[in-house]
Amino acid sequence: EGNRPKGDQSPDPIAGSGVATGMMLGLAARVLTGKGQYVETSMMNSNVYCNSDDAFDYAGKPPRRVPDKAQLGLEATYRLYETAKGWIFLATQFDGEFASLCRALGREDLLQDERYGSWQARIANRQALEAELEPVFLTRTADDWEAILQARDLGCARADHTSHVRFLHEDPQPKAMGFITMTQSRD
Repeated sequence: EGNRPKGDQSPDPIAGSGVATGMMLGLAARVLTGKGQYVETSMMNSNVYCNSDDAFDYAGKPPRRVPDKAQLGLEATYRLYETAKGWIFLATQFDGEFASLCRALGREDLLQDERYGSWQARIANRQALEAELEPVFLTRTADDWEAILQARDLGCARADHTSHVRFLHEDPQPKAMGFITMTQSRD
C-alpha cells in the first residue's frame, strides 16, 4: 500500500526457484526409486504457480492483498511486530487462533469488538487492530512472546534471531536434516 514498485523483479528468481525445485524433485525420485526421470519447467509455469492467487480473474474475485506501507505484513494477525527486544512474526489468521491469541495477550475485550469478529472484519479493520496489538507486543521480548504463543499452538516466531546463513549452519533443525553438507572439490 502506497509503495509503488519500480518494476516486477520476481520473474527471474521465481523461475530459478522453479528450476531448482524441479531438479530437487528429480534427484529425490532418483534416490527413492533408483531411476532418473524427465523434468521440465518454464518461467511462465513457475510464475503462474507462485502467483496463483493473482493469475486468474473472475467476477467477484476479491482484490489481491498486499503488504502494508511499512511492509510488515498482509494483515494485523499475519505480520511482523516489534517487541521489547527483537521482532516476531505472528500468524494467527483463523477465528479460533485469534480467540486464543486474545486470551494469551490478556485482551479478551477484543473478542467482543465486532470489528474483529471474523477474518474479513479483521482485514477490513486492520489498522485499528494493529494499533491495539502493537503496544501489547512491546511489553515482552521476542523470545518471551515466541514461547508464550507457541505453547498455545499459535503461529509466532522470532524474526530476527539470527541471519539466514547462521541459521542454516547452526540451528539444530537444518543440522538434523543434513541441510548443509561439506564437500570437497576434485580440482
